Amino acid sequence: MEQTQQKVSVRALVDKEKNKVVFVEAGGDFVDILLSFLTLPMATIIRLIKACPDGPPDQVKVGSLNTLYQSVVNVEPKYLSSDQCKDLLITPKNLREDMCKRLKINVENTEPLRYFLCRNCCSGLSTKENTRCSCGKLMNWKIGVNEDSNNATGEYEGIFVSESASFIITDDLCIKENSVGESLSIINNLGIKDMKKVDSLSISFGFKEITYLLKLSLISKTPMTDLVVGNIGLSDMKNSGLGIALSNSGLSTCKAMTIRLMVQKSVKKVLFALVEEDFVDFLFSILGIPLGSVLLLSGYNSNPGTLDKLYGSIDVLKALQHPPIPRGGFVLKPAKFMVTDDLVVTPLTSTSSISALDLLKVPISDVQQTPVPIGPKEALRILKACVYSTSVLTDFYFNKS
Repeated sequence: MEQTQQKVSVRALVDKEKNKVVFVEAGGDFVDILLSFLTLPMATIIRLIKACPDGPPDQVKVGSLNTLYQSVVNVEPKYLSSDQCKDLLITPKNLREDMCKRLKINVENTEPLRYFLCRNCCSGLSTKENTRCSCGKLMNWKIGVNEDSNNATGEYEGIFVSESASFIITDDLCIKENSVGESLSIINNLGIKDMKKVDSLSISFGFKEITYLLKLSLISKTPMTDLVVGNIGLSDMKNSGLGIALSNSGLSTCKAMTIRLMVQKSVKKVLFALVEEDFVDFLFSILGIPLGSVLLLSGYNSNPGTLDKLYGSIDVLKALQHPPIPRGGFVLKPAKFMVTDDLVVTPLTSTSSISALDLLKVPISDVQQTPVPIGPKEALRILKACVYSTSVLTDFYFNKS
């Protein structure tokens, strides 16, 4: 059966008085789907939530990553190092694709992974057809891959957790082992005294509902209630993305760079930055980082969504830990760009910065140009700002904490 037609069943306990999900009982098939969210590259998440028709689309802005993603969409091919770069940035490969394709419902719904060799030297290998090999020839020789199906009977087999296990998922996506003790603890903590006021509902989720749940997990503290009951409290939703606090690991090999910030002195605001290709490479590479890596760097301290609870639910998930962070090399050298405060990236011309100041109605006398070195520590602060702020450069420069 097509993944877009598959269904996964759960049982939800709903507090009828508060119109709120108490918890959801589910098997390993549903929990595997939830955990697969953590394997998604940031660009994939942006693309999926943009395409998701449910709910108010303007509510889902993952910091400035939406505008950064759109900058990649808009960039002219002549500024990129190869014809395949834009595709690689917009639709980066999930490093756990071989596992996620076995899910009952895979929100990526991607084509099967294919491999292409260079016929000339047989040493180059790519997942993108016609990528240029180091020898100069195109990699267009498709090689066969032995697809590992779930099993011969078509029955579901567990990926991250056992298919036969039973779990409790709280309203904020905290996953617990299903037991009488856990369920009673949740009910007691919510102050429920009369179980007659609690309904037990059997629910089936399809591709549409799972994609919507991904969207809700980014912005809501009660995604299960929002999905099951449909009473979305927009006042509880924020536009501030993941709001993480990054630790000092993961980008320790970041290349030293210098950018020039154009600062409006009177209001202490960064208008835009004048940068070279190395900084744009760094920004573009953020789109390829898996969500789980972002949460790993954050120490699971995410707000306003619930993905930190999802990540922290299971202590040991080797398949989701420490995936490599993408390197640069997307932009041709040498090149100069202008980056706005919310990460709109455009090629720098002799008049573009003047035009930007004119458009912002800022007098030149109120503008100060400040060179700023960017190393690993600064790169982490920029990454943090990318996922919670729509004024990344201002927050990076003026908020040193």
